Amino acid sequence: MYTFIDQANFSGPRQVNTGCVLNRSELTRVDSPLPVRGVGVKYVIRGLERYRMNGKHYVVESGNYLLVNAASSGAVAIDSGEPVIGLCAQLPFDLMSQAVSSYAQPENLDGAEAEHYFTTDRLVTSLFNGRTTHTGAWMAALAEQPLFSQRIGHGMDHEVFLTLADALVRDHVGLLEQLRSIKVVRCSTRREMHRRVELAVAFIHGTYASPISVRDMARAASMSEFHFHRVFRAIKGVPPHRYLNEVRMCRAEELVRAGRESIMDVALQCGFADLATFSKAFKRCFGHAPSTVRGSRSI
Repeated sequence: MYTFIDQANFSGPRQVNTGCVLNRSELTRVDSPLPVRGVGVKYVIRGLERYRMNGKHYVVESGNYLLVNAASSGAVAIDSGEPVIGLCAQLPFDLMSQAVSSYAQPENLDGAEAEHYFTTDRLVTSLFNGRTTHTGAWMAALAEQPLFSQRIGHGMDHEVFLTLADALVRDHVGLLEQLRSIKVVRCSTRREMHRRVELAVAFIHGTYASPISVRDMARAASMSEFHFHRVFRAIKGVPPHRYLNEVRMCRAEELVRAGRESIMDVALQCGFADLATFSKAFKRCFGHAPSTVRGSRSI
């Protein structure tokens, strides 16, 4: 879920969001308690935010972020003549536990054993330089996407949060004693990983015309969602949702070039809900609109 908060609406009633949330804020004056649910990444795009967490003070400047969890308590303060722009991500504890577990025990394909480093007071509230961490790089990339500058809340691709969870673990591997002794994955386990990924690939090719989530793909592979996302990317070189999009685009180009069906029909057959979304995805993939492809018909 993506939400947007500006100064005019900051003091008004707001829905309490749980689960995976990305919140963009544009505020000039704030002095408010800071509720933390799950694991939170408080990234500053422009300006300066001040936090009082667990009796300590933190000044977060642009390009940096504060990492907190529900064991943290405190407040945030902003006082600026220009809007301070921030991007705050919230990840639920179960997702972070899956993320750590999949690194700690790579042979555990189901990710059943959860590591609780990020979910307790073992995670100390810390200020990070966003330019030198995987987490900071991902938050900066999100801040540049036009989708996340909109002033209207909307749903969003769950892979955004899976990638963020992965970045957080990668940044903390050196601090986790459990992760320092990662075992070498046995050859039999590698084969099983490949087998399960291929089950997901077959599922994608068989159902690409329908709405498919990463959760659906992971279920087809009999793996936890996070572990599936990481293993699929390692084996195929791209995240699962991007692979799905490539399958859809390849099929769409074949159908458009054949010219036997309208572009709208092609869009629906390739898993797109409307023509505008399909045309935008087609142009982004191939550099031109589907209507310009030789052999295509009019709508």
